[in-house]
Amino acid sequence: MTSDYGIKVLWAGWQNEPYFGFSAQGYKQWGNNIEIGSHMLLYESLKPRPGHNRGIQSIMAEVEVVTGFDEVTDVVAPTVEHEHLIGVKVLRLRGSVNPIPLDHIRQIIQKSSFPSGFTYWRLTAAEYTNLLKEWDR
Repeated sequence: MTSDYGIKVLWAGWQNEPYFGFSAQGYKQWGNNIEIGSHMLLYESLKPRPGHNRGIQSIMAEVEVVTGFDEVTDVVAPTVEHEHLIGVKVLRLRGSVNPIPLDHIRQIIQKSSFPSGFTYWRLTAAEYTNLLKEWDR
């Protein structure tokens, strides 16, 4: 089964690069389930990448997957913990949209535990659309 829509939880510090990484555990869980063309909202956690400040605990960008796992070979993974890279096209740049805060995300997707314990959250088309509507307000 493929995942057409989801939220990717990232450590703080992603700045509109055309890629990001999954951990070994995240790759094991999602490596065969995220296909080219999947759409993701990017959520910045509090945890910073080395050399960056703490995150904003908000959705701050939208991307579309353009290459499969480990097809991004011309860059070094931003962290050792997230070495399984996936290539993306940035649809809504960080800084071009108002961040969607954690409490709004939890309310819209009706999951009070978000983002606890997961690197990726699958969404229905309706959940994804409802989150996008937050940017149209």
